[in-house]
Amino acid sequence: MANEKRIQIIKAADKRFAKHGLNKTSLDEIARDLRIGKATLYHYFKSKDDLFYQTIAWEVEQYIQNVTSTLQNSEQQITNRLLDYITYKENLNQHSKLLYDMLIKVIEGYSLEKENKILNDLFRAEEELLKTVLTDFYHSKVVSVTPVLPTYILMLSWGMVFGNRLNKTAFQERVVNYKELILKSIESILR
Repeated sequence: MANEKRIQIIKAADKRFAKHGLNKTSLDEIARDLRIGKATLYHYFKSKDDLFYQTIAWEVEQYIQNVTSTLQNSEQQITNRLLDYITYKENLNQHSKLLYDMLIKVIEGYSLEKENKILNDLFRAEEELLKTVLTDFYHSKVVSVTPVLPTYILMLSWGMVFGNRLNKTAFQERVVNYKELILKSIESILR
């Protein structure tokens, strides 16, 4: 019951923080959204910052769960799984706004140590997942998956998230399909 309440608070906070940001969101608003007292929030979280970072951590958990189920979907071919994975990342700002905003802060050089740790943990988990999926799929086709391949896919796919925004702005007459480029690149490496 206590964990359910905590998750309920995090979900409400996620909506508020995603819409208004950390500085323009108050604990009073989150409590009002849930029809609970502000003191109840302090029962579960030390401060607004604590709630904010636990909300980001929850978004990261949701992200990893979705990526895991996408990549481990054995009913689909590996290329379709990778395509779904890349498409999911491409829409990051729609389903994981706090994570997306945190990535922007890192790129702009305004991130804090806590945010860097969250992203580092995310990247490591995602890289391990890619390594496992690629090794399982390609074990009979190649001697071994080179250790840098999961990192390569990880960095390419994250670069694509922001590359699409730049592409739409800078090269309106020549739209590049990053998903196809990434998939063709991976397929050519694993031949």
